[in-house]
Amino acid sequence: MLAAHYDYRLVALSIFIAIFAAYAAVGLAERVTAAKGGWKGAWIAGGACAMGLAIWSMHYVGMLAFELPVAIRYDIGLVLASMIAAIGASAIALVFVSQESLSRLQLSCGAIAMGSGIAGMHYIGMAAMRMTCTCSYDWRVVALSVAIAIIVSGIALTALRMRSKLIGLRKIAAGVLLGLAISSMHYTGMAAAHFSRSDRPLILAGTANISWVGGVAIATGTLLLLAITVLTSLAGERFSAQSSRLYSTEERYRVLFERSVAGIYIARLDGTVVDMNQTCVDLLGYERREDVIGKKVRTVHLSEEMARTYVELLVTQKQFPPREMKLIRTDGSLVWVLLSATLLEFRDGGPPEIQGMLLGIEALKHTEDELRLAKYSAESASLAKTQFLANMSHELRTPLNGVLGMTQLLNETPLSGEQKEYLELANSSAKMLLGLIDHILEFSRTEAGQAITSSEEFDLRKVLREEVSWGAPFASEKRIRMRCEVSPDVAERFWGEPRWIRQILSGLLSNALRFTSRGEIAVTVSARTPAQANQTVAIAVRDTGVGIAPDKQLAIFEPFTQADDSNTRSVGGAGLGLSLVRNLAKAMGGQVSLESQPGTGSVFSVTLPLRTQPAEIVRPAA
Repeated sequence: MLAAHYDYRLVALSIFIAIFAAYAAVGLAERVTAAKGGWKGAWIAGGACAMGLAIWSMHYVGMLAFELPVAIRYDIGLVLASMIAAIGASAIALVFVSQESLSRLQLSCGAIAMGSGIAGMHYIGMAAMRMTCTCSYDWRVVALSVAIAIIVSGIALTALRMRSKLIGLRKIAAGVLLGLAISSMHYTGMAAAHFSRSDRPLILAGTANISWVGGVAIATGTLLLLAITVLTSLAGERFSAQSSRLYSTEERYRVLFERSVAGIYIARLDGTVVDMNQTCVDLLGYERREDVIGKKVRTVHLSEEMARTYVELLVTQKQFPPREMKLIRTDGSLVWVLLSATLLEFRDGGPPEIQGMLLGIEALKHTEDELRLAKYSAESASLAKTQFLANMSHELRTPLNGVLGMTQLLNETPLSGEQKEYLELANSSAKMLLGLIDHILEFSRTEAGQAITSSEEFDLRKVLREEVSWGAPFASEKRIRMRCEVSPDVAERFWGEPRWIRQILSGLLSNALRFTSRGEIAVTVSARTPAQANQTVAIAVRDTGVGIAPDKQLAIFEPFTQADDSNTRSVGGAGLGLSLVRNLAKAMGGQVSLESQPGTGSVFSVTLPLRTQPAEIVRPAA
């Protein structure tokens, strides 16, 4: 048996080619899977040639690395057959990995077919050797090499099916492992061969002598082909990733377009519909999308004037702002929608497109009408209540004035002391009832916005003195100190409605007198702005009464509401005084505020914008 050895430089080159081929196979598998239609077949054919030539080159360089002490030539026909076997094995691999799904049985069949092709390439290549010696095989090692070829093929197919997980260093590691596995199959097959000298005549017809330099040339050409394949695959991978992202974006847009609760349409400026989602189709009254795409339907659903305005705004402002309008459906009925649109102009010079949205608001408009009707009904009920209060107040004043007149006449007749006491009590109660009726009448007028107004000149300090003087006797009876302070910055005279200011002061002082049992009541007036043509004045009434809890401070300004609304409250009243104060201040353009703490008293402040006047003034003609 002849001694043989290897040129380890060529061995290293063959292993490098195998690794390079395995790495390129992963990229080719990605590109083949991403390809569509006829391009898939082209990528399979091109990839099979590139991978097959690389595997065949690895095998042939490995054969050249094997050195015997005899001259070796190769049968050209068998060399080509081995090349075809390598290309066939690569084609099998790419066909299998391009499938959408692959069962275990199919994977096993693919591994057997691919492994048999690689083993066939190897042993056909061995059979192509022509030399003055015979070759025998250890069939156990041959079986092992075939098994390795099938196992390596199964691993390769599995790895290529997992290509989406082979990224970066994982991809390189997969190429290295698969390359080493392919090389191990080749050198295991070489180990199965044993050579011994022979005296048989050597037939050299159809053979060629490929030297070491020729092997390097084959390897170089193959590496160049693989490099081109890898670069093409990388470029294709990037293109595929971009295409995938674009497809995903388009898919998301399509889902949003189709499933939107708003009607979305795309049209040209001339009105031709490019696309329309089903919501829009239903909203306009069509049965199918095909009934409207490619047709001009703008004038069908919009009036001529509105269609013209719609186009003018899109051309001049590039958008149609959201607007509520009625559209005409295909059956002639009207539907309320919120319409908006944008004009898109493209850089490639293509015709501009209108992207619009229709939101059906029929239910919203129906609810709006119901709310408007409910508001009208509530206002009508409030007006009826106010008119009733006003009428009743007028009706009650007439007999009550008669009662007061009779008590005054009766008081002028001879009466006993006890009778006079009863008469004074009746007269006081009647006056209190008359004041309550006046409050109700004035409240009903201010609630309805029908308060009687007049404009006259008045002295604010005089108005304050009169109202404080009115309350002084009641304060004296309860031993409460009462004082009034007016800032010198406050103007002397004003034009306006002094009666309203009297009612505001009367309401605040009455409230303070009712709820203060000790201490003092102070009325202070200050200027918020300089005394020019107009001046803002703040009137504050401070008491040391029971105070008001924070949770009651807003409620006491509501009509018929008191801080103590229990049946056992110690202070009476209808609960209209502060509500009337608020309404009058609001009618004068002012506002009311409150600061209070239970047990420490309250401060009611009224801010009023008043028109100032000089001391001598000519009244305007009526």
